[in-house]
Amino acid sequence: MGVDLALEADFVLGSIQVRPSAGRILIADRTVRVEPRVMQVLVLLVRAAGGTVTRDTLVALCWGGRIVSDDAVSRIIAKVRALARLTDPPAFALETVPKVGFQLIVADTAATAENQPSRPIWLRRPRALAATVAILALVCAGLVWRIVSLPIPPHQNGRVEVVAFEALQSDAQTRRLASTMSAGIVRGLARAGIETAPAAVPKADGPAGGGAEFRITGTVERPDGRATASVQLLDSRSGVVLWSMRDERPAGAVAGFEDATGEHVASVLQCMLEDRRAYPTVMDAATLGNYFNGCEAMLVGAYPRAVEFARRLVRQRPDLPGPHAVYAIALNHIAWSTDDEAEAEALRREARASARKALDIHPRYAEAYQALAISHPHGRDWGAREDYVQRARALDPNFTPAHLYYISILRETGRVRRARAVAAAAVTGADPRLGGALFEAVQLRAEMDGAAAALSEVNRVRDPGMARALRRQIALWHLPPSEGRATLLTLFEPHHAPPYRACLDKHLAAVERPPVRGLPAECARLPRGWRIRMLARQGDLDGAFVEANRPEPAPSYTTVHFFQPELKAFRADPRFMPLANRLGLVDFWRSTGRWPDFCSEPDLPYDCRAVAAGFATDAARKPAS
Repeated sequence: MGVDLALEADFVLGSIQVRPSAGRILIADRTVRVEPRVMQVLVLLVRAAGGTVTRDTLVALCWGGRIVSDDAVSRIIAKVRALARLTDPPAFALETVPKVGFQLIVADTAATAENQPSRPIWLRRPRALAATVAILALVCAGLVWRIVSLPIPPHQNGRVEVVAFEALQSDAQTRRLASTMSAGIVRGLARAGIETAPAAVPKADGPAGGGAEFRITGTVERPDGRATASVQLLDSRSGVVLWSMRDERPAGAVAGFEDATGEHVASVLQCMLEDRRAYPTVMDAATLGNYFNGCEAMLVGAYPRAVEFARRLVRQRPDLPGPHAVYAIALNHIAWSTDDEAEAEALRREARASARKALDIHPRYAEAYQALAISHPHGRDWGAREDYVQRARALDPNFTPAHLYYISILRETGRVRRARAVAAAAVTGADPRLGGALFEAVQLRAEMDGAAAALSEVNRVRDPGMARALRRQIALWHLPPSEGRATLLTLFEPHHAPPYRACLDKHLAAVERPPVRGLPAECARLPRGWRIRMLARQGDLDGAFVEANRPEPAPSYTTVHFFQPELKAFRADPRFMPLANRLGLVDFWRSTGRWPDFCSEPDLPYDCRAVAAGFATDAARKPAS
C-alpha cells in the first residue's frame, strides 16, 4: 500500500513519538514539524520492521511511481537521518544497503549506559573533538614511539587461508555453489595480490595452513528459492571472528555470485592491509576487527557506520593515521548527502581537521590527502581538489579511489583525453576496487571512439549488472537513434518505471527528426545533466542554455555533461564561455593553464584564451567603475 498520512496511527520510535497525521514528532517537551514526503518515507521504513526498503519501493509508494532522480531520494533520506540526530543518543539509525535500499534500525532504549552507543562523533562541536584528540595525543605521546617501534610478529604476514565452504543442504546445486564460492574468493584474493596459504584444510577447526594470519570460512544454502552465502574472516591464532558478511541472490541468478563475493572480500582485506603496509605496527584482534568493519562500511557506502568504527579505532589506537583518515573521508561523504550547506561545511571543516591529524602522524599518508581533496564540494575548488588528489596518487600509485576522484575532476574541467588515459591505466592494477574505474574507462571509450569500440570493452566487465548498465548508456547516447531504441527495449530492468522508458524512447525518436523543441513531459524528473544533453542532441540549444542557467543548489551541480560529445555545438555557442565563467571554470583554466580539450578544436569559432583574458580584464575594471 501507499502511505496516506491521514490514515496512519501514531507510534513510538526509540525516544520520540511520531504523529504522521499531524506531520509532527514529539521529543520530550518540544514538537518538530516534518515535511510530508519525509514523514511518508519514515513511515514506510518503520513498516519494514528492520527489513530493507528498496529505492524503487520508496519511489513507488512515496512519489507515486513518478520519475525521481537519485538526488531527490537522497535529499529525503538525509532529512530522515537528520530526525534521528534530534535526540542524544539518536532514536534510530538509517543504514544504506548497497545496490538494494535502506534499513531503519531502532535504538535499543533498554541498553545499559556502558553498552549504549555514544553520540555520533560527527554531531560533536569541532572544537570539542579537537580538544579530545589533543588530550589523547598528549596522553599517548610518550608511548607512540614504543608502539611503532615494536617488531612486527612473524604471524602478521597478511596471508589468508580459504577453507572449503560448507553446503548446508545436500543437493548437487548447493554443493556445487559451495565449491565455486571458495574458489571465487581465492581468485579474488589472487587478483588483488593477496597471498593465500598453500592449501586449504577441509575443516574450519583444523590448524591454520601455511602459517596464514587470517582464515576465511563460510557456508552456502538455498532456502526458499534464494542462494545465500555467509562468510567469516577469522584471526588464525585466536580463532576470533574479525569480520563477517552475508549475501543472497535469487537461486536462478547465481552467475558470477562467487566472483562478486570474492572481489568484496578482497576489497575489505586489501583496505586494511594497505593501511598496515603504509604504517607498519602491531595490531591486536580488537583493532583488526574494527579496521575490517570500518573498511567494509566505507566500501559499501554506510558512512555513519564507518564514522563509528573510525571513532572506536581512534580511541583504541590514536597513534594510527588510518582511522583519522577514514573518519575524515566518511564525514565528507555525509556532508555530500545533506542539502543544508551550513551543516555540510561544518562537517567538511571537521573532516579537514581529522585529515591533518593523520598527516601529523604520517606526513606521507595517501588517504589523508584524498580526504582533503574530497573535503571541497563538487563543482568548485578544482585547483585545490586536484593538487591534493595528485599528492595521494603520487604517494600510492595503486590507490584506486584517488584515481577515480582524479578522473572525476578531469571530466568536470573538460580534460577528457587525460581522464581516459588515467582510467585506462587504473584498470590494469591489482586493486579489487576497480569496478568504478572500469565503468569510467568504457564510458570514455564510447565518447571518444564510438559504440563499437566500447561494446568490445564491456566484455571485460564481470559484474552482470554493471555490464547491462553500460550497454544501456551506449545504446542511449552512442548508437544511431533507431538502433538505440530497439536495443534499449531489451535492456530495461523491471524497476524502470514506464515514464522513464517513454522518455528515452520519445527522445530518441525526436533525435531522428531534428530540430525538436523541448523534452517530453516524461523527462521532467531526469537529472539536469541528462536534460541538457538531450536538448543539445535534439538541436534545441536555446532550451539547453535555459536548463544550464536554471538555479540549482550548488552541492548537486556538476559540469561533466558540458564536455560530452553531443554538446559540441553547445560549447561552440557564444553563450557557453560566459556560462563557464560564472561557474568558475574559466578562472580555473586561466589561472592553472590546464585548458580543456575543446579549446584545441580547429573549428571552434573563438579563442578560449583570448575570451578568458577578456573576462579577467573586465573583472579588474569593475572596482574602478
